[in-house]
Amino acid sequence: MTSLLATRIGMRVYLTRIAAGLTQPGLARRTGLTQSYLSRLERGLVANPRDSDLHRVACALGRTVEELITADTSPTDELLVALTTLSGEPALSRSLLDLARNWSRLSLADRNRTLYAIETTLAGLPGRGADPS
Repeated sequence: MTSLLATRIGMRVYLTRIAAGLTQPGLARRTGLTQSYLSRLERGLVANPRDSDLHRVACALGRTVEELITADTSPTDELLVALTTLSGEPALSRSLLDLARNWSRLSLADRNRTLYAIETTLAGLPGRGADPS
């Protein structure tokens, strides 16, 4: 399970990297860290990143370590962090956020189809299905 701080740092690294127009391989080249490590960092799976690693990432992104750790986040960023913490998947979190942003534009029929698809998917996840008893 990911910690809220690890997820927040990961999300800040991800958002800052995207804003800088960098890919993970590009950031890996700039930092000397592996793409695999950066992927885990962005997903909040590195519970205690080394100070030197955070410094390398921050410098490559034109930020300070303090900005990556304590930077104010927008309500959208806060929601992304919360969704990522709950789901463990940044891509799923971004998709859910996009869905929430566009929900009011969907027709009632599209909303119902979407809800059904979400419920069906969640029911198939371990520990989420109907009680077998």
